[in-house]
Amino acid sequence: MIDTRLNAGDVTSAQAGTDSSTGQITVDINFDSKGAAEWTKITNAAYAAYHADAAGPPPTAQIAIFLDDEVLTAPIVTGGGQSNQTEITGNFTAAAANTLADLISEGPLPAEVSVVSVNGHPESPAPS
Repeated sequence: MIDTRLNAGDVTSAQAGTDSSTGQITVDINFDSKGAAEWTKITNAAYAAYHADAAGPPPTAQIAIFLDDEVLTAPIVTGGGQSNQTEITGNFTAAAANTLADLISEGPLPAEVSVVSVNGHPESPAPS
């Protein structure tokens, strides 16, 4: 299910960057206060789901970012409690990171976010 409480209008900036500890190309996203509050709820819910099944296989929790009902990216959540900033890492080229940052920060188009899976199982949206 898509959490429509967070949209592109809540993004104050998105740009390609570099992780200072790994040198890996990243997409860095900053949110306004409303977006930061929703992003915190979403990442906390995903991270809690990530730790919910200690006896199961290595868990993964993903948060999908949509634009016009298309998944732009679905990174794995590695920590909860994010606030007004987040970093997406992956095997990005500089061009791919710039393109993703541009799409995320396109303005008030309905870019939406959802926890899409935990251990390969569909997940419910973040709590209100």
